[in-house]
Amino acid sequence: MSRLSSDTVHLALYPGHAVFARARGWLLPQVIERGRYPGAPDEALEAAMAEPRWQQARLRVVVSNLFVRFAIVPADTSLASAADELAVAEARFRQVYGAQAKLDARLSDPLSGRPQVAAGIAADALAGLRARFARARLRLLSLEPLFARATTSAASSGGSSRIQPRRSSAGKASSSVTCSGALTSQKHSSASARDSARKAS
Repeated sequence: MSRLSSDTVHLALYPGHAVFARARGWLLPQVIERGRYPGAPDEALEAAMAEPRWQQARLRVVVSNLFVRFAIVPADTSLASAADELAVAEARFRQVYGAQAKLDARLSDPLSGRPQVAAGIAADALAGLRARFARARLRLLSLEPLFARATTSAASSGGSSRIQPRRSSAGKASSSVTCSGALTSQKHSSASARDSARKAS
């Protein structure tokens, strides 16, 4: 597969199997292959990542809701940035799941002024996924919970509970990936974030 391959692999991970569809084309992609890999996620991924025809393809991943933690975050119009909102979401996860829960979180609709759904994936599990995809030379475009996929499909406006390529200050996509159904930890130092986090806890 060439470096400029137009193939995109859509992969869905469930507790007992993984399913995929491979599409080809830039503007009007057509599905050229579908398949299923049985077994637990680790086994299914090992089989999938061994496929030479996937090399250099773009990748979109949907994970079963069983691998994701969710929490409702109340609206708070006093927060000035998405980073502040995320700090509150992380505090909410600690309140619901305990301080030992190492989750990377993202919100469904940042800075909307409305209550939001926060989605979190275990940080170590996410790091393992990213490492696997990198070894297989797959370019991860997004990773999101099945819940987010279902809701964004129903709402044409889409959502933000997905992993997106991190962009530099110049606007160019970097090789690192953040999540929006869950991911990289960030430092939040604003006073409004700390105040709201205390309220959540």
